[in-house]
Amino acid sequence: MRRRLGGFESAEAWTGASFAYNAVAVVRLNGRPEEASLRQALAAVQRRHPLLRARLELQGSRWSFVLAESGPVPLRRVERSGDDDWQRVAEEEINRPLEYGVAPLARCALVASPGDDAASEIVFTFHHAIVDATSGATVCRQLLELCGGGAAETAASAELPARPDDRFPARFRGLSRFPRIGAFMARQLAEEIGYLWRSRGVRSPPPAGPTSCHVLPMALGEEATAALVRRCRRRRVPLNSALNAALLLAVRHHRYRDRRAPLRYFAFPDLRPYLEPPMDKEALVSCLTTMRFTQRLGSEESFWDLAARIDKQLYRSFRRGEKYLFCMTSA
Repeated sequence: MRRRLGGFESAEAWTGASFAYNAVAVVRLNGRPEEASLRQALAAVQRRHPLLRARLELQGSRWSFVLAESGPVPLRRVERSGDDDWQRVAEEEINRPLEYGVAPLARCALVASPGDDAASEIVFTFHHAIVDATSGATVCRQLLELCGGGAAETAASAELPARPDDRFPARFRGLSRFPRIGAFMARQLAEEIGYLWRSRGVRSPPPAGPTSCHVLPMALGEEATAALVRRCRRRRVPLNSALNAALLLAVRHHRYRDRRAPLRYFAFPDLRPYLEPPMDKEALVSCLTTMRFTQRLGSEESFWDLAARIDKQLYRSFRRGEKYLFCMTSA
């Protein structure tokens, strides 16, 4: 079985062909699962989701998923010597490419010590073309349920999930999409020119030579998390906008030394609820679209004012349907 990739899926495939473009999910356990049980659970999850049995194929300039014979999801064991070993393994997995032409486009590592009652971590790595954040959480949850015997075995699915592009609302399909794309590209070009002009002499140059990704964990306790959620509700600001504001302020403070400058941030809207018909949240597929925006930060920027401004910017963009247009023009 073969299925052509959609716009954003193709962009992820092209990126993954150039360098490692992986999604990594880490689950910490208060014990060590038996490797045999973990392998059985991995096999069951793989049968349930056809994209875990698919490979990517490039014909000319077009990418396709090909569902064919696939080996099991590779599982390796890593000896655990401390609480931060998972971080080292996650960094290794992020920077080690997956072969796009070989199925499965996923692998797994068990970071565990010999004692049965010691903590352990499962590090699951996927090619980003088959998994987004929602899908990764789904796979991890199902894997844990199957390891614990809490989920029934299901028959292998032989149907690849539909392209998200084929489920866009009618006004973003057919000939009616072209004027919308034209207006969107004009806005993007204007924003890009404006950003380059306003940030001249301020932007940091990209790093020279080969680079690698690093994992920087941020741990918030239950009380701190609950307090943040309560404050966001009172301010009527989504948590995503608050986190974007925090990252922008951190970049301005640590990299640009509080100078006034426009900075870029990203939003990752999940298309599942907006498709027609909506896609099941359990479906293993990449239904996130990456949207880039610019905010100009002053030297005395208020965190909550910035979070509210980001939220309004995202809301206006979503009302214009730019989550679809970003996806359609990304390839």
